[in-house]
Amino acid sequence: MLTPLKTTTQRRSLPRDRIITVLDEAPGPLKADEVWALAVFKHPGLGIATVYRVLKQLMAEGQVRAVMLPTGTQYERCPAGAHLQDHPHFLCRQCLVAYDLPSGLFQPHSLVVPFQIDAYELTLHGLCPQCLSTPTRTYP
Repeated sequence: MLTPLKTTTQRRSLPRDRIITVLDEAPGPLKADEVWALAVFKHPGLGIATVYRVLKQLMAEGQVRAVMLPTGTQYERCPAGAHLQDHPHFLCRQCLVAYDLPSGLFQPHSLVVPFQIDAYELTLHGLCPQCLSTPTRTYP
């Protein structure tokens, strides 16, 4: 009896498709629990363990990459399954939302240093436009 060959492409599923959609629609990288919270609206019953499992599969396939930020590991989608270029991120110090910034903002190869730069992680910190427009509360 012949056994079917395993392929590297995972079978499509509703949870997988919803997680990909959540990552595609995000303004920047998301924590796994944020992916779960956004995906569960469209797919009630989705468990956090499923989100971690799917994120791990997507990373192994090169469709998602992990971004290490001070607030913890976050995940972002690689465009069209290609390896995502390194690019800077902005992390709001008030709401803790991470945003993608244009890759042209920082050009590591233009640095005059005696090192070979293979990758970089640059995170700018400050206030996002929404937090800038929201007055801070003071308590007596």
